[in-house]
Amino acid sequence: YSTEVVTQEIVGYGKYVFVTQADLENIPENIVLGLFTWDNNSFYESANSEVDIEFSRWGNIANEFTLNYSVQPVSFGTFFAERTHTAQNNPGELIGVSTHVFNWTDTLITWYSYKGDSEAPADLIAEWSFDLDNPARIKSEDGNSSLPIIIPTPGATTNARINFWILPWVNVAPTDGLEHEVVIRRFSYTPME
Repeated sequence: YSTEVVTQEIVGYGKYVFVTQADLENIPENIVLGLFTWDNNSFYESANSEVDIEFSRWGNIANEFTLNYSVQPVSFGTFFAERTHTAQNNPGELIGVSTHVFNWTDTLITWYSYKGDSEAPADLIAEWSFDLDNPARIKSEDGNSSLPIIIPTPGATTNARINFWILPWVNVAPTDGLEHEVVIRRFSYTPME
C-alpha cells in the first residue's frame, strides 16, 4: 500500500522545496518517503523525467543513513552508482522539521537539505550535485529501454509527487510494527526563468 500526492500543475526545470515534519532517521528498513518529479509519458525520451529525494534504508536495517538524492535511471537492472548519493548527516538532523530542495536545469541538478523550515547556510545538513560530466545511461524496465540520458528533460505531463510506501519485497507492514506518519508542511515549485 502507498500514499501518493500528485500535483495538478505541470512542472519542469526550476526549484522544488519540500518542508517535512517527521522522524526520517529512525524509519524501519522497509519504508520509503519519496519527494520527486515523474512523467508517465516520457519513459523513452527521458526515463520518466525522474529526479528524487528519498528517505529509506532500502530493505537493509544496517544502513545507517536514510537521506538519498538521485537522478534516474539508478537501478533498473544495472546499478549506476554515480547517479545516486546517500548523505551522511549528523544524528538528530532529520528528526522534526526539515527542508529539502532541488534545483533542476538542463545542465545541472543540485540538492540541499536543511534543519528546520529554513534554507539558511548555517542550517545545511547535506548537499550534492549532478552535471553533464556524468555518462549517459539507459533505463530498462519491463522489456523496454529508454534513450541514453544524462540529465532527464521534463515532459509535457511532468508533475511533482510525494509518496510514502512500503518495500513489497521486505514485508507488508512496517517491520517495527508501528504506525508512521510524515507531515508535508509546505511544497513549492518555482519555474526557471
